[in-house]
Amino acid sequence: MRSSAQIQRGQIQRGQIGLRGQLRTAVAGLALGLLGLCAACEPADVDLRSTVQLLTAEQGDVAQRALAQLLPYGQGALPYLESALHNAAPGGRRNVVMALRRLDDASAAALLGHVASFDADAVVRAEARAVLGEWAVRPSAHGRRARAALRKVDEVRGSAAED
Repeated sequence: MRSSAQIQRGQIQRGQIGLRGQLRTAVAGLALGLLGLCAACEPADVDLRSTVQLLTAEQGDVAQRALAQLLPYGQGALPYLESALHNAAPGGRRNVVMALRRLDDASAAALLGHVASFDADAVVRAEARAVLGEWAVRPSAHGRRARAALRKVDEVRGSAAED
């Protein structure tokens, strides 16, 4: 028994399928090829919670390996990192700030600004502020967003110092 693709190939070779049929076959093949390429380019939808948990619970090589696993997900890792900030110990929150620095995504500036303003640990706040300071000098979206976040940090921390 021959497959439909074999039958079509035979008909094309014999000239029984017209130009419209050949074009339709070519377009369908191209669409499938592009779909395959797009699927290969995007990291698979995975749950990064366990990786972020390792990042926040461990130090040293284990935390570095967890960070290396998160980096390919880029902006997709941000919700998991933000969630970890709510219940991680200060050392884990410092690791999250380090991860945000290494992700180097301008959309993390507001999150870093929030950490720099409100985190309970002074070291974590200083680390987040340092990342914003590094980004603020850039002439890109990083710079604009970091400068805006730093202005808000100054407003919040300035009013906190006055209280």
